[in-house]
Amino acid sequence: PWFSKRLGRHRAPSERRKPSALSPSAALRVNSVEGKEGPARKQAETSLQKMLRDPAPVVRIAAAHALCDWGQEEKALPVLVEGLDCKTDKARLFAVTALNKIGEKARPALEQIKAHEKDPDNYVQRVTGEVLKRLGSP
Repeated sequence: PWFSKRLGRHRAPSERRKPSALSPSAALRVNSVEGKEGPARKQAETSLQKMLRDPAPVVRIAAAHALCDWGQEEKALPVLVEGLDCKTDKARLFAVTALNKIGEKARPALEQIKAHEKDPDNYVQRVTGEVLKRLGSP
């Protein structure tokens, strides 16, 4: 149908937009950091470290989460903590969700996480409570 051509479904695979750390789209930059393992991981780590300074908060948070998963909390945890203070609810939720997923690695940020128990967004409050519960904080 005509509408699927407009949506790009009939484009050749080489013409479709692919996740890339250099994409102008924040969504594609986020997707470029997910699922890297093996030889691609070393190359991805270099990109991820650059992405910690990306203008889009969600890209910085996604990169920091991936680096925490790969044992580089000292570089990445401050970015996740900074994400807790973003203006948008979604970015704060993304940051606190990443902190929840990294578990014990988030312990050094416990005080900063506690400060968000009264976040204006109910979802952020709920996930913050889960993080604190997971880390054994009252």
